[in-house]
Amino acid sequence: ARYALSSDYGVNREDFDSALAEISANEKDLAQLRRLKATGAEMTIVSVNDAEILFIDTVDNVNVEAQEKFLSALPQQERADAVGSLQKRFPEIEQLLQRADGERGLNYYDYLLICEITSAEPMSKDEYRALQDHKPVDRKTICWLLTEKEMLDRGGGALRGGRGGLGVGVYEGFADRRRDIRAGRPRLRVQRA
Repeated sequence: ARYALSSDYGVNREDFDSALAEISANEKDLAQLRRLKATGAEMTIVSVNDAEILFIDTVDNVNVEAQEKFLSALPQQERADAVGSLQKRFPEIEQLLQRADGERGLNYYDYLLICEITSAEPMSKDEYRALQDHKPVDRKTICWLLTEKEMLDRGGGALRGGRGGLGVGVYEGFADRRRDIRAGRPRLRVQRA
């Protein structure tokens, strides 16, 4: 595991090693991390306390291709179950997940589907800015970030972030739009025994 970046977040070596040992002994937690790895995520421990271990994705650029492949390879029933769960918050989710032929990248709702399946959450804008302070990421991609439902309902916008010539930006964009450079960056909370 990548202790150097965890250390930058203030995780001491003893807590890091203890967290890894706990997770290694828990097949459910390992399965969640494997699924996130299949989306191209590189999960890093950024916080350990008595209640939970917090991971965030610290890959250099969100892996659009791996996330698209993950979604396209989902078993039909698993996808249907996740869509059904999301439908409680987003009744129109089926339409928002429809793809035009040749359309690339993920919209915000595609990314919520990945989160639903992996038990992860989209990274918050504050976590994203903190990550950018520790390690420059998303120089070539745009990352969907946690967006309040009120913002989505108000005008169809979702938060996204990236790093360009002017530095780190977090801004609102259309949640239902895809481009080949858009994907998501997860965080995963693992409850401790």
